[in-house]
Amino acid sequence: MEKIQPIAYNQPQITEASHLLIFAAWDDITAAAIDKVYDQITIERNLPADALKSYTDNLKASYSALTKEQRFERAARQAYIAFGVAIAAAATEQVDATPMEGFKNAELDQLLGLHEKGLRSTTILTLGVRDTRQRLAR
Repeated sequence: MEKIQPIAYNQPQITEASHLLIFAAWDDITAAAIDKVYDQITIERNLPADALKSYTDNLKASYSALTKEQRFERAARQAYIAFGVAIAAAATEQVDATPMEGFKNAELDQLLGLHEKGLRSTTILTLGVRDTRQRLAR
């Protein structure tokens, strides 16, 4: 976490948190990526191989009309859904969470090797138990 702190403008939550989650999205959504996801869904749900074909064909047509950056933006919005669920889950478990967008995405991506995985960072979520001890003024 110490290597991430300067990338996140030295925000103290980065190193003070007990856990740090990085949310990332595909840097591009291709027909092959769509097939991979829905092939896995078909297997997990024990569906016939072509059960989702109409849906995936529509997805592929929709995404093929977009630029690569527009496809990333759509993927990033999907990552935000998971981000929101994680924040709500933390609250349910009475775990403090700090959602963060204040960081240098490209530097974090490089540090974590996200480009090699076809990903780009979108948000950071720090998690931890609140320190309830009285703090002295700094």
